[in-house]
Amino acid sequence: MTWRARTPVTRLLACALALLAGGAHARDTGHLLRVTDVVEQMQRDGSLDGVAVVFGASSAGDGPTVAVEGLGRPYGPRGEPLPDDEATCRNALRDALGKFAARAREAHARAVVGIVSNSFDRVFDNPQQVECHSGKTHSAIALTGTLADAAPAAPQAAATPVDAFVDLPFANPTPAAHGRVVPPATGFADATDLAAVPLNPGQRDLYRDYLAFRNPKAFAIDEQGHGRYVEHARDAMSRVLDRCAQEHVRCWLYAVDDRVVWSADIDRRIGLSSQLGDDRLLRPRAGPTVPTARPRS
Repeated sequence: MTWRARTPVTRLLACALALLAGGAHARDTGHLLRVTDVVEQMQRDGSLDGVAVVFGASSAGDGPTVAVEGLGRPYGPRGEPLPDDEATCRNALRDALGKFAARAREAHARAVVGIVSNSFDRVFDNPQQVECHSGKTHSAIALTGTLADAAPAAPQAAATPVDAFVDLPFANPTPAAHGRVVPPATGFADATDLAAVPLNPGQRDLYRDYLAFRNPKAFAIDEQGHGRYVEHARDAMSRVLDRCAQEHVRCWLYAVDDRVVWSADIDRRIGLSSQLGDDRLLRPRAGPTVPTARPRS
């Protein structure tokens, strides 16, 4: 999603969200969650109500494709705080599978097959695990699958067991969000310090709106003091800089997510996509072995 004008109503909403965020740095921690436990629990308590769910692209059918996003809040049914990201990720998976079941019933289908994770337009295909992202206020799981009249007659059993919950062992500072290496914070200013942003006064509201949007995101400022941003996109940094290049305007990154990367020294600013580091998202460092996520072509 690229820059667009904001009405007074949406600007007020964005400001309210920014206040709720409390100015704290956003968190986006990637995990892999085992699906078996949650699926079996939902089968026992009737939440799936006769709708079969089958993970892994190899089981995909020719039916309609369905995309859902499950959210898990860090609170239990009585408002008690949940102990960790695993608990909120399990709730996020329950929410996503419940939405799949509802869509299947609406279409008179008996199964959702070929289920894969699809976070930030990046497919993660594994019949035993899904990708989960945990932030300060919730965990989220994005899934796609296809509706079918029935599940495969004899789904292949998993060859090896997997851990219930694994942190994604990627080196990128925002592991499963940005597809390029996020520049380090420069210490120029705190992300919430509106007075420090080198924008024309009439552009301050644009940056205030930006702070409330979902990661991954990037904000750039041109030499005339005008701002541009791209929100909720893995390639947010390169897209906002490429847009400046297409408009024949010289721009530099000011913030990535809630991290200020701007420098008072113009020679140290990032103004071209070619200055961004190589994509490390697909190159895990030493750690638990996990399947490699593949970007869609």
